[in-house]
Amino acid sequence: MADSDIKHLGVREFREKLAEHLMSRDPIAVTKHGLTVGYYIPTHQPVTEDDKQALRAASKRLQELLEAQGIDPETLIQESQQLRKQAKPAANV
Repeated sequence: MADSDIKHLGVREFREKLAEHLMSRDPIAVTKHGLTVGYYIPTHQPVTEDDKQALRAASKRLQELLEAQGIDPETLIQESQQLRKQAKPAANV
């Protein structure tokens, strides 16, 4: 499945309809200000071999995208955590 085949939703819309999305079998790219900030990949019990293969393919594709942009996943996580810490005090003002 190509990224263009995945439904894109803003964070607010995703959050507002979370219960509905939890029941869906369709993966969703969650965006903020037009940038993809994460993916919701539903799993339903029992997890089938097709589900596992799809998750492996999505993981591989994400790794390829990160490598193509020269992004180290660990650095990305650290920077994201720092941004969240910086944003918290501003949100509480």
